[in-house]
Amino acid sequence: METEKFDSIGNSKSLQHQTNNNKQYSQREYLETSPISQTIVGCETGRHARPCKIEWLESIVDQCKQAGVPCFVKAININGKITNKIEDFPENLRVRELAWRKQ
Repeated sequence: METEKFDSIGNSKSLQHQTNNNKQYSQREYLETSPISQTIVGCETGRHARPCKIEWLESIVDQCKQAGVPCFVKAININGKITNKIEDFPENLRVRELAWRKQ
């Protein structure tokens, strides 16, 4: 049985999963999924924050724009400091779209 592939933003007509029938995986089902309706991205904060490259955020913002998915950039790392002040963001990352608000 062929598995459907996801595009770069995570859209797919169906999601494949296996169901457990008497402890045997004897059946595969496809569930309908809806497209992503909102994306919120940003750097982690705190002592154990993992790296978050600007290029990663730029890629996500670009993919969302191409797919028509609202994107909200919460915080970014500028010169080793995390900021959520949108006026400090590079122009292409000054994105604060919310799916539940009319733009």
